Amino acid sequence: MVHKALKVVAKLKDYNLELRVLEALLEQRFWCRGKRAKWHTRRAIVLGHLVTKEKDLVKKRDLQLRILEGVKEALLDDDTGIGMYHG
Repeated sequence: MVHKALKVVAKLKDYNLELRVLEALLEQRFWCRGKRAKWHTRRAIVLGHLVTKEKDLVKKRDLQLRILEGVKEALLDDDTGIGMYHG
């Protein structure tokens, strides 16, 4: 249910709220495991929006590092390849 509400939050362009919801979804591993790749991708996009809005260079750098850490996490996430052949 929460992942469906995520579309509404995205339309509101409340990126901080959307980021909190995405991170909550990614913290759990029980529900909608097949959607994790989309959540990782959306988290990177949302963080990118926050980077462009940030004026403080230190906070901007921290957000950029969070994007890189998130991409690494996505690559290491075993659930992002559900349904794909890993030969």
